[in-house]
Amino acid sequence: MLPILDRSLLKELAYNLAFTLAVITSVFFTGAAVKFLHKYPQIDLVLLFQVLPFFLLYHLEFVLPLSLLIAVMLVYGRAAANNEITTIKSGGVHPYRVFLPAFLIGALISVASVYLSNQWSPRAETAFKQSLTNRRSVKRLFENSIEKDLRHLEDGGITVNWISEEFPEEGGLILYDARIRMPVPGKSKSEQEEIQTLGADIEVQFDAERDTVGLHLRNVECLQGPWKGRTDLQLTWHMGSGVTWSKRLKYLTGSELWAQYARAKEGLHPLRTPGEILSKIHERLALSTSSLFFVLIGAPLALVFRAGSRLVAFLVSFLVVLFVFYPSHLMAKTLSEQQIVHPVLAAWSGSLLLFVLGLGLLLFVVRR
Repeated sequence: MLPILDRSLLKELAYNLAFTLAVITSVFFTGAAVKFLHKYPQIDLVLLFQVLPFFLLYHLEFVLPLSLLIAVMLVYGRAAANNEITTIKSGGVHPYRVFLPAFLIGALISVASVYLSNQWSPRAETAFKQSLTNRRSVKRLFENSIEKDLRHLEDGGITVNWISEEFPEEGGLILYDARIRMPVPGKSKSEQEEIQTLGADIEVQFDAERDTVGLHLRNVECLQGPWKGRTDLQLTWHMGSGVTWSKRLKYLTGSELWAQYARAKEGLHPLRTPGEILSKIHERLALSTSSLFFVLIGAPLALVFRAGSRLVAFLVSFLVVLFVFYPSHLMAKTLSEQQIVHPVLAAWSGSLLLFVLGLGLLLFVVRR
């Protein structure tokens, strides 16, 4: 049976955590929707609401610790402003005991974040990318581009711009005066092949069985690119070609990362070193435990500012993220990429910095 103090604080923390998480998620959802509509103006609402849940799920591991930090700032700030902390101390309760409910919730969120970052987030990111390159979405983007008179398509690595189009009586679609950028397997986006055409009639074909988009260029003069000088060109683009998320570490689950690490240690991995994969594994673990470090920093800060306002809690939390968490995370990432120290130490360096700062701040506030 939990003491009355713990139950009261846990209730307040849980309520404010849920409320803050709902608000931040709503704002994040709106911002992501605006970003997608700006980047893909030809996207429709059906496709938008298909891909955004995957996008939000991928970022949940970042939103949860921030929501907890704001909740801790708000609950303990109100308690300090109402002199509840002073009353509790005068009743013989040690100050450290007051922070136990916050650390309990932080530990639970950290455990959930470990599962999120190693299971749900990689799968959500993969599903998000694949949903932008499946045959239905690509065809829908083509059709919506024409309906909205945009004459531009950018999706899954392929970019097509055209001047005008027509629908022949026998069916299909013809685009005129087009510029095309096609993905090249194994190459970055900046290394894509560009086909600049003059007077091209492009027939667009969708093959649902083979999962391909075919572009047949007729009466074309290729001004630049690998097919310069050609007058007739048939291009077939397989959905997802040139997009190698199976080889990128962020798309791998925790078990897949450990399997890749075992292969790399035996010298069987063609792309990654053991240090790179080990660094990614511990980077996820370190990020997942950030909730505990946010409690360690946020709880004493709340006692210092003694403010129960949501606006103050949000502003202070934003400053903590901007000037403490982000630099520490950037430092860990830099050490890992530059291989200055051992991969495990590099991945945890930011968390160690947060721990030292939080512990020092906690000792200072309690002794004062």
